[in-house]
Amino acid sequence: QQQQQQQEVQGQPERCAGNRQGLLAPQPGWQQVQELVIFGLGSMQTSSTSRYQLAMASLLATKLLPGLQAPPMAFDPAFTPADVALLHSMGIAVISNNQLCAHRAHVPTFFYLPHLEGRLCDN
Repeated sequence: QQQQQQQEVQGQPERCAGNRQGLLAPQPGWQQVQELVIFGLGSMQTSSTSRYQLAMASLLATKLLPGLQAPPMAFDPAFTPADVALLHSMGIAVISNNQLCAHRAHVPTFFYLPHLEGRLCDN
C-alpha cells in the first residue's frame, strides 16, 4: 500500500505540470481584450507581495491576453521612482495622474486590481 501511495505521489507532479500548462493558455474570449489596466500593485521596491502581483500582471500581458493593442498601463500612488523605472523597463506605461481608478475603457479592457480598496473598485 505504501508503494502504491508513493507511485501516486510521484505521478502527481506530471499531472500538475500539465494543469499549469493549461492555466497559462489564453481562454476563450480573452483574445478580444485589447487593453490591460493595472491599479493597486503597491510598491515593488518595498513589498514582496507587490512583486508577486507584478509577476501576475506580466503573465496576463504576455501569456493570457494575446490581443493587447497597447502596452499595459499601471498606477498606484505608492509607486516610487524605482518602481516607475522597473515598470517602464518591462514595457508597462505608468499613468501620470491619480484617476482614483475611474479609467474609462473605450475598447475591451481587462482591469487587474490585485490590492485595491473596495470603494475604488466601484469607480
